[in-house]
Amino acid sequence: MISEGGASFKQWSIHQIPIQVTGAEVLSTHRLKKVMAEHEPLLLSFDQDGGANGLGDDPMDLEQYLLLFQLLRSSIQPILDHLTNEQSGRMGG
Repeated sequence: MISEGGASFKQWSIHQIPIQVTGAEVLSTHRLKKVMAEHEPLLLSFDQDGGANGLGDDPMDLEQYLLLFQLLRSSIQPILDHLTNEQSGRMGG
Protein backbone atom coordinates (compact mmCIF):
# COMPACT_ATOMS: atom_id res chain seq x y z
CA MET A 1 0.00 0.00 0.00
CA ILE A 2 1.21 3.49 -0.84
CA SER A 3 0.85 6.14 1.82
CA GLU A 4 -0.73 9.47 0.84
CA GLY A 5 2.51 11.38 1.30
CA GLY A 6 4.86 8.65 0.09
CA ALA A 7 4.60 8.57 -3.69
CA SER A 8 4.18 11.17 -6.36
CA PHE A 9 3.22 11.44 -10.02
CA LYS A 10 5.26 14.19 -11.61
CA GLN A 11 5.04 16.83 -8.89
CA TRP A 12 1.66 15.75 -7.47
CA SER A 13 1.37 13.58 -4.38
CA ILE A 14 -1.10 10.70 -4.11
CA HIS A 15 -3.23 13.05 -2.01
CA GLN A 16 -3.17 15.79 -4.67
CA ILE A 17 -4.11 13.65 -7.70
CA PRO A 18 -7.83 13.15 -6.90
CA ILE A 19 -8.05 16.78 -5.78
CA GLN A 20 -6.61 17.93 -9.11
CA VAL A 21 -8.89 15.57 -11.08
CA THR A 22 -11.89 16.96 -9.19
CA GLY A 23 -10.77 20.51 -9.95
CA ALA A 24 -10.61 19.62 -13.64
CA GLU A 25 -14.07 18.05 -13.36
CA VAL A 26 -15.50 21.28 -11.89
CA LEU A 27 -14.25 23.27 -14.86
CA SER A 28 -15.19 20.59 -17.40
CA THR A 29 -18.74 20.46 -16.08
CA HIS A 30 -19.02 24.24 -16.36
CA ARG A 31 -17.57 24.23 -19.88
CA LEU A 32 -19.92 21.48 -21.02
CA LYS A 33 -22.93 23.39 -19.70
CA LYS A 34 -21.78 26.55 -21.51
CA VAL A 35 -21.41 24.68 -24.79
CA MET A 36 -24.88 23.17 -24.43
CA ALA A 37 -26.53 26.48 -23.45
CA GLU A 38 -24.72 29.07 -25.59
CA HIS A 39 -23.83 29.47 -29.26
CA GLU A 40 -20.01 29.24 -29.62
CA PRO A 41 -19.20 30.22 -26.03
CA LEU A 42 -15.81 31.44 -24.94
CA LEU A 43 -14.23 28.69 -22.84
CA LEU A 44 -11.59 29.37 -20.22
CA SER A 45 -8.46 27.28 -19.97
CA PHE A 46 -6.75 26.43 -16.72
CA ASP A 47 -3.35 25.48 -15.38
CA GLN A 48 -3.60 22.45 -13.11
CA ASP A 49 0.03 22.68 -12.09
CA GLY A 50 -0.40 26.32 -11.13
CA GLY A 51 -3.39 25.41 -9.00
CA ALA A 52 -1.61 22.53 -7.33
CA ASN A 53 1.43 24.60 -6.55
CA GLY A 54 -0.37 27.84 -5.71
CA LEU A 55 -3.14 26.53 -3.46
CA GLY A 56 -1.31 23.97 -1.38
CA ASP A 57 -3.67 21.00 -1.74
CA ASP A 58 -2.25 19.00 1.16
CA PRO A 59 -4.56 20.44 3.86
CA MET A 60 -7.64 19.87 1.65
CA ASP A 61 -10.05 17.12 2.68
CA LEU A 62 -9.69 14.24 0.22
CA GLU A 63 -13.06 12.71 1.13
CA GLN A 64 -14.86 15.96 0.33
CA TYR A 65 -13.21 16.10 -3.08
CA LEU A 66 -14.11 12.50 -3.86
CA LEU A 67 -17.73 13.24 -2.92
CA LEU A 68 -17.70 16.42 -5.02
CA PHE A 69 -16.43 14.43 -8.02
CA GLN A 70 -19.26 11.92 -7.65
CA LEU A 71 -21.85 14.68 -7.30
CA LEU A 72 -20.57 16.52 -10.37
CA ARG A 73 -20.71 13.37 -12.49
CA SER A 74 -24.21 12.48 -11.32
CA SER A 75 -25.45 16.06 -11.82
CA ILE A 76 -24.29 16.27 -15.45
CA GLN A 77 -25.66 12.87 -16.50
CA PRO A 78 -29.30 14.01 -16.97
CA ILE A 79 -28.07 16.81 -19.24
CA LEU A 80 -26.06 14.35 -21.32
CA ASP A 81 -28.99 11.95 -21.48
CA HIS A 82 -31.22 14.62 -23.04
CA LEU A 83 -28.91 16.31 -25.53
CA THR A 84 -30.46 17.24 -28.85
CA ASN A 85 -28.62 16.52 -32.10
CA GLU A 86 -27.99 20.24 -32.45
CA GLN A 87 -26.48 20.46 -28.95
CA SER A 88 -24.24 17.45 -29.46
CA GLY A 89 -22.72 19.11 -32.51
CA ARG A 90 -21.83 22.38 -30.78
CA MET A 91 -18.33 23.63 -30.15
CA GLY A 92 -16.80 26.23 -27.88
CA GLY A 93 -13.87 28.47 -28.54
